[in-house]
Amino acid sequence: MNILTVNHYAGSPLMGMEYRSYSLARELNGRGHHCAIVAGTYSHLRQRNPDSSPFKVRRTSVEGVDWYWIPAGRYNGNGVRRVVSMMDFTTRAWLCARRLAEEQRPDVVIASSTYPLDIYAAARIARIAGASLVFELHDMWPLTPQLLGGLSERHPFIMTMQRAEDYYCRNADLVISVLPNAIEHLATRGLTPDRYVVVPNGVDDVAACVSQAPPESHLAVLQKARAAGRFIVLYAGSIGLSNRLDALLHAVKLVNGIPLHLAIIGQGPDTGSLKSLALSLGMQNVSFLSPVPRSQLQGLLEAADIAYAGVEASPLYRYGISLNKLYEYMIAGACVLFAGAVDVFNDLVSEAGAGVSVAHAVPEDIANGIRRLYALTRDERAQLGQSGADYCRRHFAYGVLVERYEAALLWACLHRRTRR
Repeated sequence: MNILTVNHYAGSPLMGMEYRSYSLARELNGRGHHCAIVAGTYSHLRQRNPDSSPFKVRRTSVEGVDWYWIPAGRYNGNGVRRVVSMMDFTTRAWLCARRLAEEQRPDVVIASSTYPLDIYAAARIARIAGASLVFELHDMWPLTPQLLGGLSERHPFIMTMQRAEDYYCRNADLVISVLPNAIEHLATRGLTPDRYVVVPNGVDDVAACVSQAPPESHLAVLQKARAAGRFIVLYAGSIGLSNRLDALLHAVKLVNGIPLHLAIIGQGPDTGSLKSLALSLGMQNVSFLSPVPRSQLQGLLEAADIAYAGVEASPLYRYGISLNKLYEYMIAGACVLFAGAVDVFNDLVSEAGAGVSVAHAVPEDIANGIRRLYALTRDERAQLGQSGADYCRRHFAYGVLVERYEAALLWACLHRRTRR
């Protein structure tokens, strides 16, 4: 198969998050297929964005995968400039449809940009090429900005996203979802269960074995805390309130009798407010560190005692979660504290026996989780971490997931619907 993936935010190990499109493309190439990725020149998820011209679409090869770079405006946070960047990318991709169809001659076109507006460009490419059309669901849009961002269903942005969701539910040959229970919602928008398959996010277990030394500045912070006899709690990822880092700060403040150090590694729209909260709480045992490439995270996780992930209470998570940070923690053998288990369809930490899950991402529950893990011996925490790593390799390694992904794409090619 010739496979073309349209993903505004696609990244690679050299550029940074997110890795799914690249990792699956590399695996599919290894199975005799040819993959290309259409990505935006700017993504907030990458540590390194490619050089770009404001008007020119560039074609390159990155780590063995063909890439087309579509100009997309820079932005900070989730405001108007991010919406403009979305429109930049999707409009230019739509205008480049004929070039993409003629140069790549795809058998299947995948719309995979988190937000659903790329379905229109992908559908146009598929029509021109006579290809099958697949939508890849990462997040529940427009439900995500509605439920987490508080936007009304009558907001023009939400109405636009709703039309795009309805379009792919009616017209895609197949929807591949990283969320295990999304069909509960999508069926109400016109998707039939036979056109729905689950292939979760995963991890490159080969790359995970090739780690690089983390920055000395980061490692020095953790080593100093360790030398002082502190129990190190680490968070790595985007700094947003939906990750309940505010609750984590309050939890660390609540824990008495345990010498703690909290290391928060990453960046995001709420970095400033989180630093202000730590300052207002008078916390001297918190370090904010810059993001690092995935290859450097292993050494930092090894220097910590536990790794934290949390989700705020929301009906959104009844459809499931597929948090990249959980897979990264688990494949590294970290003992994980997960907060918010009562609200999620799939609690991976409990399923894998990779640590401790607490019901709610609130300070009291998180503090209790820290106490429970602190009470274990280092060997017991290491056993939990090993359990998570083993589970991750069996179920979430991209070398395993690619078989399901390949089978889904072949099915879509055999069941192509008439394009409307």
